Amino acid sequence: SQLSEFTYVHDGENRIYFLYLPDNIAPGSPLVFVLHGYTSTAAGIIDSYGMNAIADANGFAVCYPQGTQDLTGTEFWNIEFPLESVDDVGFLSNLAGDLQNVYDLDENCTYVCGMSNGGMMSYYLGCERPDVFKAFASVTGTITTNFISNCQGNIPVPFLQIHGTS
Repeated sequence: SQLSEFTYVHDGENRIYFLYLPDNIAPGSPLVFVLHGYTSTAAGIIDSYGMNAIADANGFAVCYPQGTQDLTGTEFWNIEFPLESVDDVGFLSNLAGDLQNVYDLDENCTYVCGMSNGGMMSYYLGCERPDVFKAFASVTGTITTNFISNCQGNIPVPFLQIHGTS
């Protein structure tokens, strides 16, 4: 298996992501994005979330992208927060397309999950880009009123919402 750090340029900004490819990855395999929470980092969640072991067992690629810093200098994903202009929807959608092409991953099996603010971003991607992200899961994140109206009339997208500790 291989975990590598890459830089991806979006809107003139260098964005960091980590990509995990199991040894048994086959052409046409799924791709799963795992999004960190507010104040967290992509590097910080790789070991604690355990997704690489699940990818090894099931033969899919895992992408851990890094958010940017908000106006207070805290790592985050921009879900239409006031005063923020980072295009995370464009970054994640374009990155998904590039990874699908470069690694021959299935564009119909690209998914996203996240914790807290990463879960909120997962909801946002499900609303804004159901053509790219075919299902999503959110742990402790919720859908917010600042973009819920954008979901009206969109392609239905399966999702899993997890709250609690049991």
